[in-house]
Amino acid sequence: MPASIYVVSAIGGNMWRESHVNPALWENLTPGSPGYGLCQWTNERRIALFQYLNSRGLPNSDGDGQCDYLIVENDWIDTSASPLHYPNLTAFLNSTSTDIPALTETFMRCWERPGVPALEERVTFALKAFPYIQRHGDTAVDWIIGNRYLSEAEALNNMCRVWQKLGSGTPGPGPGPGGYLRWGAAREIYRRLLIHA
Repeated sequence: MPASIYVVSAIGGNMWRESHVNPALWENLTPGSPGYGLCQWTNERRIALFQYLNSRGLPNSDGDGQCDYLIVENDWIDTSASPLHYPNLTAFLNSTSTDIPALTETFMRCWERPGVPALEERVTFALKAFPYIQRHGDTAVDWIIGNRYLSEAEALNNMCRVWQKLGSGTPGPGPGPGGYLRWGAAREIYRRLLIHA
């Protein structure tokens, strides 16, 4: 089941704070620093991300691969401070909540676990991403990348790709033509289930 537009917007709000939704961003713009990518995977998590991407012949900056890895990594710690509670990332991705601020804070506390929360900034972008995805989510776009901070317009462009990877690929309810499976996240989960069955 694809993640809803509410969940994807909440994840996007966190990506904005972490990387300006830029899969090629190094922490503090310093190559080799601890954090990298859309969600600023850090230290051991960054190493595991790179190993995952490299094993599939993808460059470290591949945004589609990073979205796939977010699911494959399946990292989640439910905390008492979180406004919503899910036992794992899969349950969060399948949430039916429409409360974008609560979803944004939940992802921040249970997945990102940042040193500097900056929750208001995360929520503000998530609330901008939501109507943008509604209007442009089915538009074919390329990732905008580079070791630089993206503008808000560039980050919103990249949110269309995040939506096409984690959501249905169309702004309406349910998977659209060529939606979630087309973009690979569900396909990766299905492949892993078959391999480990």
